[in-house]
Amino acid sequence: MEQAGRGAALWRLGTPVQDLVTPILTAIAQSDQPDAMTLLVDMHAVAAVPDLVALAERDERVVRNGTTTNYGSDMSWRDALRDER
Repeated sequence: MEQAGRGAALWRLGTPVQDLVTPILTAIAQSDQPDAMTLLVDMHAVAAVPDLVALAERDERVVRNGTTTNYGSDMSWRDALRDER
């Protein structure tokens, strides 16, 4: 199960949102899990907004789908992150 799926299950079981934000942000930063952003929105995780902005604007290279990419050049991911603001 993906990190976002585990986070969604824990949230439905009553785990506080603030306890789930960091692991979900880690899942977004380290892999291609678009459901993780949707989960943050569904949870109304406003505490995640500054970290999402920083993630959208960073220039670090990350591995997605087995290849190295740059969030700054990956417009679809950056746009998706910015649309969630």
